[in-house]
Amino acid sequence: SYMGFPGSTGAPYLDYMVCDRIVVPQSLRKHYTERLILMPHCYFVNSHNTCASHTLLQTDEEKNKMREKYGLPKDAFVFCCLSRPDKIDPCTFRSWLQALFLVRNRGI
Repeated sequence: SYMGFPGSTGAPYLDYMVCDRIVVPQSLRKHYTERLILMPHCYFVNSHNTCASHTLLQTDEEKNKMREKYGLPKDAFVFCCLSRPDKIDPCTFRSWLQALFLVRNRGI
């Protein structure tokens, strides 16, 4: 399943898996049913800099305008999670609350 799950699917109808040496170390390769296509550096083969650079805020002025639009101080650390809500368990949520408590100048 390329980016969603780095383990073997065990499915007989999937022939290959794109991965790298970190995601699938040598010691675990025997457990994969797929033939492994090892990328030389990283299996995550896209980059916002190359595929969506027009969406990135380039200047401090652009960044400050975006923060102002959403009511965020321009010098605050902004916490954000783009995961599906069902992936956020109580332990993770408590950890986030602790982090929010420890960081003074913050936004969510």
